[in-house]
Amino acid sequence: MKKTMAVLLSVTLLLCAGCTSLPIEPKSPAPAAETPVPAAETPVPVEETAAPDAEQTGLAFETKTLSGEAIDGGVIKDYDLVILNFWAEWCGPCVEELPALEQIHQAYPNVLIIGAWIGDDAQDAVETLNDAGATYPAVYPAGALLDYAGKSMYIPATYFFDRDGNEIAEPVIGGQSYAQWESVVKGLLP
Repeated sequence: MKKTMAVLLSVTLLLCAGCTSLPIEPKSPAPAAETPVPAAETPVPVEETAAPDAEQTGLAFETKTLSGEAIDGGVIKDYDLVILNFWAEWCGPCVEELPALEQIHQAYPNVLIIGAWIGDDAQDAVETLNDAGATYPAVYPAGALLDYAGKSMYIPATYFFDRDGNEIAEPVIGGQSYAQWESVVKGLLP
């Protein structure tokens, strides 16, 4: 649990310094910070989980949505494309792209969007999602999601997976419009 908390705090600190909106040109992921941070400084509402079942996907995680519902990596097997978007309620570009991501969620039923929240205030995050009309799952990062949380120094940072949990494209760093997201989605769908 301490390692999980330290990773989350390190990622949050990095992201605080880097909230930005960049053009759609994807960047290579940056390595996660290695600085140990005392676990007491990071409130994490997710419990450590047991190892995933053998049938679990390559994107293995067990966590809860910000509304308290259980969700795990098995959910991705029903979708042709999985979009993992790291965001925070205090990040302007993150909040600006929430409606565009919701439009993609509505327009493409074979695409799963998972909003991995790494912000400061869960209640503010829920209000931000409600204000944006976002209905796709927003989760606390856990399991394999934590591995991706530390790969970029900026948010929003978005990763793409197939139904087996394999990363299938370079990440997109920065907020995008609906047209930009639609172009990415169309290029990645089988």
